[in-house]
Amino acid sequence: MVRSGAYRIVIPTRDGGGWLASFARAYQRLGLRPFYLLDRRTTDNSREILAEHGFDFVEVAAVHGRAEDVLWRGAPAAAAGCEWLLRFDDDEMPSRALIDWVESVGISRPEPAFHLSSRPVWHGGYSRHESFYFNHSRPDFLLPQPRFFRPSRITYTDALHTPGIIVPADTGWAPATAFYIHADWLLRSLQARLRKLQVYESQLAGGGRNFAHFSLPEYHDPERLRITAFETDEFAPLLAEITPINSVTQPP
Repeated sequence: MVRSGAYRIVIPTRDGGGWLASFARAYQRLGLRPFYLLDRRTTDNSREILAEHGFDFVEVAAVHGRAEDVLWRGAPAAAAGCEWLLRFDDDEMPSRALIDWVESVGISRPEPAFHLSSRPVWHGGYSRHESFYFNHSRPDFLLPQPRFFRPSRITYTDALHTPGIIVPADTGWAPATAFYIHADWLLRSLQARLRKLQVYESQLAGGGRNFAHFSLPEYHDPERLRITAFETDEFAPLLAEITPINSVTQPP
């Protein structure tokens, strides 16, 4: 049993109504109730979906069109009364192994933050592209992101392409098997992801161009994507709902 106030899942979101209900059902199957930070500029039915599923949320007056800005402006409200925040985007979903590790091990550890492994979902599984193993101290760790942290011991930032925090030097590592999935490639069309990269480039020179390989699997050699089947079927109900949104695997 997790002690009250030990951790809270926090999710910044804007105009995610196309998939929020699918992820809400997935969280409910895990017995979890995330706290959402809703960008006030949202124009779709996100508010109604969150209310329908009984999820708490606050509206955030963000300035920049990116999740980092929503997080650092809204995180104090989400962190009230809890020791840890477990941060995801609205198109990400933790594995049971990750939640088990957080609740049984993570919340008792002394480190200020932990790197978690992200698995980008594509048709047939998830990608293990060689460029996704980029941390020199842990070359075996797929797409490390410091997403589990103590609000009292970190500093937030709205800088582009950050986890929304300034990463402490003594950040720890969760087990690589305690991962979460990222479904951006399935949920957004190729054109939508290209537009997002253009927005990032307009906010920071190189912010779109230099990160394009993380967003455009259609332009990778399929062999180098190294699509790998999940060793668990726990994501099958969620992926069955969202996969039809984007079925294109090659660029026009």
